[in-house]
Order: sequence, then structure tokens, then C-alpha cells
Amino acid sequence: MPERTAVVVGGGPAGCAAAVGLAAAGVGVTLLERGPGLGGKARGYACKATDACRKCHVCLGLEQARKVAEDPRITVLVNADIERMVAAGDGYRLTVSSGGSAAVHGRPGASRLVAPAGEDGTLRELAAAAVIIATGHAAFAAGAKPALSWGRLPGVMTTAELELALQGGALASAAVGFTPRDVAFIQCVGSRDEEHEYCSRACCMVSLRLAALLMHQSPGTKLTIYHMDFQRQGKAAAAEVARLEAAGLRLVRAMPSRVWAAGGALHVRCEASQPWDPVQHDLVVLAVGMGPQAQTLPLGLPVDDAGFLTLGEDEASRGLFAAGTCAQPSDIAEAVAGGHEAALKALVYLSGRGGDVRWVC
Repeated sequence: MPERTAVVVGGGPAGCAAAVGLAAAGVGVTLLERGPGLGGKARGYACKATDACRKCHVCLGLEQARKVAEDPRITVLVNADIERMVAAGDGYRLTVSSGGSAAVHGRPGASRLVAPAGEDGTLRELAAAAVIIATGHAAFAAGAKPALSWGRLPGVMTTAELELALQGGALASAAVGFTPRDVAFIQCVGSRDEEHEYCSRACCMVSLRLAALLMHQSPGTKLTIYHMDFQRQGKAAAAEVARLEAAGLRLVRAMPSRVWAAGGALHVRCEASQPWDPVQHDLVVLAVGMGPQAQTLPLGLPVDDAGFLTLGEDEASRGLFAAGTCAQPSDIAEAVAGGHEAALKALVYLSGRGGDVRWVC
């Protein structure tokens, strides 16, 4: 088993950050990405800068992907699925199969990305002394909350869909079928409920930044955020909330239980101990929570009650680590930091196996 080799599973912000750190320290790295390109879900997110940077960290996540794509020390396999991972001696052997042909365009270093291919779908057997799992998360399926009418009413969309619509700049009427002038965000869709007791952490600030962007792009647009307990993350969050409230943003502490269409508008009814008259909006955005990534389940790794990976000291002593949102909900900056942390832990593990290991940020 090679002493200074590692496999990183997942090409999102956490996985790319881990691969960059390992390669900088002289470790031979192979990064496996299930999709056709690097960047993970951040590739579908919009920059939320207005008159100033709003620290959404989308650019930070994509910067990790760019570093990986330009680093000749990192072997990247896209459209790759892990069929099997087994302990072998002092490391691991992974059987990786192809999921199809590569479709990577417009990214520096894209010519280096290798699409696995084989007649029977099997790429190769990979051997590594350490493995970092960074497979990311799965967004909650909004259709599982039918009362909120996602997929049935054209004016109801998820935050991910709004992010994609905003990637080209201002929200075009073609993206939603009309020009919205009254937008509502509903928080904790698939989080902090009876089936998902945990908080997805990033959703409140994502909605806040999206609301700020819409307000900046279309002055006069009415913005409302319905929430059960708004999570102000970061030192500047309270000041940003105050700034937007002064500009007209409404934070309503009530959880909508139903969305329907009537009279050319969307109607939102909230849960409350007292009667609550429905409120009308043009566009309703569901802030869907983060769930575990099913891709990791076939590996037989330990998970918590919610399905997130729980790799602890026992796994670390065997060279197995987790990073990013496959282990717990987090924002992009936290995922990148988690990737660096996992790389550092892997380096400590590899240093115990012999050889000089250096850490370069």
C-alpha cells in the first residue's frame, strides 16, 4: 500500500479544499466526483453581492474547485461512482465505475479531468492509505410538503431554484414567468420539524442574502421572511438584519402551513394560536433544508439518526475521515474549513505511517 496516497470522495467545496491541502503537503491525491464537474452545489448558486460583498462565500467554494482543476498533482475522476470500498492492509481499496461520459466545459484545467470508461462500467481498483469522504448533502425534496404547493403552482420555488435563476444577474421574468413585486421566503422547509429535528444552519442567512439581492435589484419589491426562530450567523448578521428591516424587509415569526392560488395571487396561511388571515404574495420561496447524501450509504459507514456520517476517533485511527455537509449541515465557508481540517487530520495520520509530511495552506 503506498504510504503517501489519499482518495477524496466528492468534488464540492469541502472535498476540493481537502484535496488542495493534501497535494500541497506532497501527498498523492485522487479526487472522485460523481457528477460531470467540480464545485458541487455551489456551481448552481448565485453571487449575492449588492453594493458590497455579502459574504455568501459562493466564490470561495468555486475557488477551491478552480485550484483542484489547475493542480497537476491532483488526479480528478468525474462521473465516478464507488462500487465498493474495503480495508486492505494499512489502507483501502476502492472499486470505481463510470457513470457516463464527461461534460466539463469552461473551467480552467478542464482538460485534465478524466472521465472513467470501461466496457463493463468498471474503471479501476484504487489503493490509498487514507480516504476523506466529502460527498455533500441532498436538498430536502420540497414536494414532500404538499401543502406548500411546490411543483403545482408556478409561483412557488425553492431557494436553490431562485439561486439558479439569479446566476445571470437580475431575476428575469422568464425565470419565473412574471416579474414578482411581493416575495415571501418560508424557512425550515424540511428542517426543525417532527421528522427532521436538526437545524440546517445556512438557510436563514441564505434567504436573508437573497432577499437583500432582490431588494437591491428591484427597489420597491416587498420582501417577507416567515420563520420560527431566525438564525443570525456571523458577527455582522445582526447589523445586516437591522439594515434590511429598516429598508422594508419583514421578519414574521410564524410558520406557514399552506400555500394556494386564488385571484391571481398566492395566499399564505400561517400556523398560530390566534386566527391568522391569509397573506398575499406574488412569489413564494421555500428555504429547503439539508439532508444526508444517499451516495455514502452503500459504503456501510456509521451515520447518526438523521443519516449524516459520524466518523470519529476509531475511523480516524484507520485513516478514514469525513468533511463538509455529509457529516453535518454547514454553509460554504464552514465546509471549506472542514475540508482543510480533514486534510490536516489525514496528514497527521499519514505522518504516523512514516515519511516527512509538511502542511502548506
